[in-house]
Amino acid sequence: GLKRIGIFKKDSPSLKIMETMKNQQGEILKVFIEYFKWFSNECPNVKLIVRPHPSEKINFWFNLLKEYKNIEVVFDAENTSSWIAASDFLISTNCSTAIEAFFLGKKVVNFLPYKDEYVEYKLPKILSTVVRDLQTLKEITKSIELKKTTLDKVNARQDIISEWICNAFSHCSVEKTVN
Repeated sequence: GLKRIGIFKKDSPSLKIMETMKNQQGEILKVFIEYFKWFSNECPNVKLIVRPHPSEKINFWFNLLKEYKNIEVVFDAENTSSWIAASDFLISTNCSTAIEAFFLGKKVVNFLPYKDEYVEYKLPKILSTVVRDLQTLKEITKSIELKKTTLDKVNARQDIISEWICNAFSHCSVEKTVN
């Protein structure tokens, strides 16, 4: 990792954040593996698209999910927004795709079964329904599959979003950049 190649000092705050995030992601992955098995068995007529982050090892995902007929790994040149727009809902984990989905009017679950607020991004949590356990994620998935949606889009106030994204509801970003 980053310690081995000497980019960061041993006590660097950046290194601590990265190590904490790595631990969080590893723990969340363990729970997601359970979810994938459950989803494949309990929702056989629904397709789940897994779109790994570009920095991830793609072959890991292909190998992990190859046995499931209704789970597909997609890694292409398409914009994430096109996949989100075509979905019924999005499950993300501490990811900016939750922000994209919010602005596309999609239901968003921010799945964080391993709680560590030190590395949890605030805006995705504000714009989504935070789920901390596998059972709740399963219940939400089933309700959406059955079109009995219990997951409502978060009623986030524009002023909160505007604190994070200055041109979220007004202004042209090009004009702001030029100014």
